[in-house]
Amino acid sequence: MHGNKYDTDVTVWSPEGKLHQVKYATEAEKQGSACCGIRTNKYVVLGAFRRRPNELASYQRKIVEIDTHMGIAMSGLTADARALSKYMRTECMDHEYVYGRKMPMEMLVRQVAEKEHFCTLTYERRPYGVGLLIGGVDSKGPHLFHTSPSGEYLEYSACTIGSRSQSAKTALSRRFLNEETNVVTVSDDLTLDELINIVLDALKGCVQGDSKLTKENCSVAVVGVDLPFRELSEEEIAPYVNALTQWIVCLKEMREKGMEVDKWGWQSRRGFVRGNKASGASH
Repeated sequence: MHGNKYDTDVTVWSPEGKLHQVKYATEAEKQGSACCGIRTNKYVVLGAFRRRPNELASYQRKIVEIDTHMGIAMSGLTADARALSKYMRTECMDHEYVYGRKMPMEMLVRQVAEKEHFCTLTYERRPYGVGLLIGGVDSKGPHLFHTSPSGEYLEYSACTIGSRSQSAKTALSRRFLNEETNVVTVSDDLTLDELINIVLDALKGCVQGDSKLTKENCSVAVVGVDLPFRELSEEEIAPYVNALTQWIVCLKEMREKGMEVDKWGWQSRRGFVRGNKASGASH
């Protein structure tokens, strides 16, 4: 109701206690394509659903390497993400040149958050309309952070952002819910293959309409304690996507036969995915 009166300047508060320009920037993050990240004590896996303006255009790049020990997945305005990623790369290079070691994760994330927050304090610049999932490894181990246009940042063990990300968030919560303690925790025993499968399964729930998850419209990147940041190629993603597609068909057949799925579905899928991924990789 008060939007037109109070949204012309980022420094003007509305009677409801809101900064409308910051709210609009946050909405840009929510409307971007979905991104998902999962962290254990060994690995961080980032996944993103890619869009393209039309069938004649190429898919947008959603995951960017910042340094050999970290990278980002973006949701929102890609131009804003490009500016922030350039800043992050410069900071990493300067830190390594001065101190002779890789830049700590939280130090860089805090600087990015302060840069985003500064845009909410002055009318000279608009807020960045992008949310970032920042995954990487430093001397303290693997980390997964989320920064928002408001300048806030939090560390997660699993996080999803972007359009239709609530379905992925619900799927992850159910996947990692400990029924005994009623606490959501990510198991450190998960292998890298299992983490990639879980990320792709979460992204599957974010696909709109009749679209399907394919090796072309999704991106996956991995980084670990002894594993430099690397984005998987389409050929490397294909076996995981094919196994996931076959598992969906298998689930449908199981439900049609009246078989119980929820109690043992994930355990069965571990063997199912491993077997199909191995057979897919051998072709």
